[in-house]
Amino acid sequence: MRRFFSSISSNYPHYRPKNKIYKYSELISKYQNIAPGTKATDDNVTVVGRISSIREVSKKLTFIDLIRDGQSLQIVSTANVCQTHELVGKFNRGDIVQAEGYVGKTKTGELSLFIKETQRLSLCTENLTTAHFGIKDPEIRNRKRYVDMIVSPNTFRIFQNRFKMIKIIRDHLNSMDFLEVETPIISSELGGANANPFVTYLSDLNQEAYLRVAPELFLKMLVIGGFDRIYEIGKQFRNEDIGTWHHPEFTSCELYMTYATVDDLIHLTEDLIYKIAEVIVVEKDRDFYKPPFKKISIVPFLEQNIGSNIPLQSADRFELFIKGVEVVNAYQELNDPEEQRARFKHQMMDKMLGDVESCSVNENFVDALQYGLPPTAGWGMGIDRMAMLMSGLNSIKEVLAFPLMKSAKNKDLKVNKQRD
Repeated sequence: MRRFFSSISSNYPHYRPKNKIYKYSELISKYQNIAPGTKATDDNVTVVGRISSIREVSKKLTFIDLIRDGQSLQIVSTANVCQTHELVGKFNRGDIVQAEGYVGKTKTGELSLFIKETQRLSLCTENLTTAHFGIKDPEIRNRKRYVDMIVSPNTFRIFQNRFKMIKIIRDHLNSMDFLEVETPIISSELGGANANPFVTYLSDLNQEAYLRVAPELFLKMLVIGGFDRIYEIGKQFRNEDIGTWHHPEFTSCELYMTYATVDDLIHLTEDLIYKIAEVIVVEKDRDFYKPPFKKISIVPFLEQNIGSNIPLQSADRFELFIKGVEVVNAYQELNDPEEQRARFKHQMMDKMLGDVESCSVNENFVDALQYGLPPTAGWGMGIDRMAMLMSGLNSIKEVLAFPLMKSAKNKDLKVNKQRD
């Protein structure tokens, strides 16, 4: 029993660093001008990271690549300098380690940490494939995304860019005096979009409820309550197809801007998307997202292409398509309560005729409209689709860290079947 606890302690020690832990970017910035073959022996530096590769040149010399937060650093262990060189020989690819030493450059000019002492912080008990081989089975990649991120720098970068994109959207909207708000995810009434909902049950109230298909109606109620510029980034739920462009749980950004027009939102869209592209799209592809975007007036375009006139039933709205995929939808919002009630009733008729996606009359929202909704422009963006397109991918699953999949019972999903 003592030996068991001793093994746990050595492989998963209680972590209390004695010195500052340097980020790799800090070391690169501070020591990038060191000449090849030289070392800054006066500076004692400590780093941590996951081992991505081990190259044992001899019993006395080992090169190890560490990765941390998407960056890599080479550490070098030599028997005559590293007090724990024997331990280095027991490291596995995937182990998380701490290394202390001094920074320098190899004769070939690679910035490295020449270690004096090292320690394993967490043992990786699974056999990891290398970045060169990667994980070929898409099902394993989707189910074990954390492994895919470890072994594939490109996968890690895709999700890093996705999360950066959300931050850019927040920062941009906040800079325009928008306020981020929250609205309910579970509601006793359905509304906001025509979609098939997920139905749940509120035990305490003894009634059915729905996961939201869109936050639209609650956001408009906040506008009625006095908020001028608001947005919400969050999850929506639609019990529909799982496909290349669709997923039952998806992330959207929805905003409302009072006393604004769809023209204002076109400018907002162009500026925002180019700002995202400047950060996460490779430089050679950024011009594709540079404003102004091509604009098509849909009725004249259709009349020209089908060769006949279309009865005029116009709406003040636009949709943005990128590479054939809809990513933004925007409207001048309806604020007439009687017209809204009439449209709800029309949707109710569709529902009675078998359209499961149509909504019932939402009297709470109609009641709210009677207090006066200011002239308002509304806008929504699909975050998942935008991330997919800007990453150059063809499936929305590739930008979902943990997409929904069928149960994996009785399936062998071991990554280490793919040994290199």
